[in-house]
Amino acid sequence: MILHEIAEPRENKAMAGRAISSVQHVIATWAVAAALALAGSACAEEDAPSRAMVPVVDTVDGVVHIRHGAPVPEWTATAFVRIGGTGGLSADARPDEFGRIRAVAVGANGAIYVADAQSTEIRMFATDGTFVRAIGREGRGPGEMASAYGVGWVGDTLATLDPGNARVNLYTPDGAPVGHTPWAAYTGDAFSVRIHPGGFVPMPSPGTRAWLVGVPRVAGFTDTTFLDLPPENDAPSFVRCTYQNGVLGFYPIPHAHKLHSVPRPTGGVASAWSSAYEVDLTDPSGRLDHVVYLSAPTYPLTDREWNAAFAERAENATRYGPGDCTPNSPDRPETRALIHGLHFDHVGRLIVERNTAEATAYDLFDVDRTLRGTVPAPPHWEGVPPYFRDDRLYVVELDSLDVPRVVGYRLEPPPAR
Repeated sequence: MILHEIAEPRENKAMAGRAISSVQHVIATWAVAAALALAGSACAEEDAPSRAMVPVVDTVDGVVHIRHGAPVPEWTATAFVRIGGTGGLSADARPDEFGRIRAVAVGANGAIYVADAQSTEIRMFATDGTFVRAIGREGRGPGEMASAYGVGWVGDTLATLDPGNARVNLYTPDGAPVGHTPWAAYTGDAFSVRIHPGGFVPMPSPGTRAWLVGVPRVAGFTDTTFLDLPPENDAPSFVRCTYQNGVLGFYPIPHAHKLHSVPRPTGGVASAWSSAYEVDLTDPSGRLDHVVYLSAPTYPLTDREWNAAFAERAENATRYGPGDCTPNSPDRPETRALIHGLHFDHVGRLIVERNTAEATAYDLFDVDRTLRGTVPAPPHWEGVPPYFRDDRLYVVELDSLDVPRVVGYRLEPPPAR
């Protein structure tokens, strides 16, 4: 993406089932996987999807290590609602027409809340996609907003990030304003600020260390705390180019070694390097309390993926001149990243987004960190993170005209045998 004089990233509107991201190669496999593999007769393979997972659990110095092997039960994702993406804009604006969706959240009753950057409101829809009401309006008074960058929950209070007014607005689930709390004004790439079930996650400009701000699940945010992340890796994850007239360009290195970190809804942080399936979970005090492993295959990084990642760099070299780039010739990973992202649902169940042969898959863990199953990730736009609640998944897609829509999926385990 190119950053012009103010170094504000240009949005990437590529529609994909996943975006090319991080890393080099997996570093661990486990004996339990080999043991399970020995049982791979034709009969066993037929029964594999329904066979219960039996993790290996060890406790070392008070840290619980949970190791999962194959096979992993295959779940399915079935679409049950679509909101927006009509193939174009109608003469009279409709509430299910969106310009630039920032975030999606879902309430306890299944209501769907959508933050759209081209409107200064949050739109609320019923479970079946029927429009219910708009929450907020343009302004600086109570319940009003200057920008709708994100939406999420603080307990049963709806929180909307409004950096234009330098605050977080608070509403009841029905949209009645109940106050606001100060928050830093924000400029630049709006997609780099997201609301997760465990808190807000501002992601600074490429190359700087990400930081987390934990948000307690009570209205008012009276005990907001800053959380430390594990140390960054020294290896670059992007190429930075300086062109004539102050134009800057940032080009992610596909599958470079990268740290994923998100807050846990119960407090603490979940972190994983993209190169290995090892997720570290810390408690609110910062103490490591659980480590989750999964034996999973890696896949070669193809020439097509590598070349596609730098096609824009070649394009801009023609437009602006070769530029001064660091690193000029980045190291190419041998394999695709293993971990693509970390997520949580509203009750604190971990979801690990893992790269597969074709795209990505979501590994679904229970609250005790045991693996329930895996489901192929439906096509979605990487500009908005997936939202999980009650074994349902909500993502944003782009239609053929790049018009966004929200799609909800039921996540279902394989039938019992």
